[in-house]
Amino acid sequence: MTFRLLTLNLWNISEPLEPRYRALAAGLKKLRPDLVCLQEVYRDPESGRSQAALVAEMCGLNHHVGEDGLSIISSQPVVR
Repeated sequence: MTFRLLTLNLWNISEPLEPRYRALAAGLKKLRPDLVCLQEVYRDPESGRSQAALVAEMCGLNHHVGEDGLSIISSQPVVR
């Protein structure tokens, strides 16, 4: 079995946030990871949602655990 793993530091909500989100979405589309491990995850100041939830939507992965600080996003359910 093979899978694509991506680790990424989101740099919390440091500006410029919108260009960073666009670059992130483009990179995720290209890399198509199966599992993403995130650092410096916070709440998006505009939507109030966790950046982990936003990243999960960007790459079409259904499962994420963790909210602030560290998060894991996966195509499969994650057991804590």
